[in-house]
Amino acid sequence: MLAFPPFGLGVLGFAALVPLHFACRGASVRTGALAGLCFGLLGSLALFSFLLKMPSIGVLDLLLLALWLSLFSAVLGAAWSKLADHELAVPLLPAIAIALDWLRGHSGFLSVPLGTIGQTQHANVALLQLASIGGEHLVAFVVVAANVALAQLLARRFVRRTVIVLVAVVLDRLTRQASEPGA
Repeated sequence: MLAFPPFGLGVLGFAALVPLHFACRGASVRTGALAGLCFGLLGSLALFSFLLKMPSIGVLDLLLLALWLSLFSAVLGAAWSKLADHELAVPLLPAIAIALDWLRGHSGFLSVPLGTIGQTQHANVALLQLASIGGEHLVAFVVVAANVALAQLLARRFVRRTVIVLVAVVLDRLTRQASEPGA
């Protein structure tokens, strides 16, 4: 929520999914799905609460929207419960997350392309350069991969690979900041 306007703290996007990791780690698929559902429900309610300022939108409308969007998070939570400690979690979980983001934005009349993972980096000019190569989904892939790597580091699993990924992301960010005009 804080990664989106008006707060614009995009750096929080790189740790926003870590609590979901720990909620799903070692859990059954059902428990992971429930954790993802709750995670998505709370996030969607917070993110889209501005809709209540519109006279034609009521609490029930917001709740239905949040429930619909939390279904995508439930699928991510179920997948996360199976892959949290897998050695290929860093590429697999981001791939699943961007597939779900794509489905969420291409669901016909139920599409909601707002508040996606990639959009947390709306002000990160250096990272947004990746969008010219792979669109918003490549940005989202990097954000989710950083979340998985950080969570695995905090869980003390696969530390060497995780540290390499985190160091690469930090070094990339620092070098891009240093090369920006006015830095």
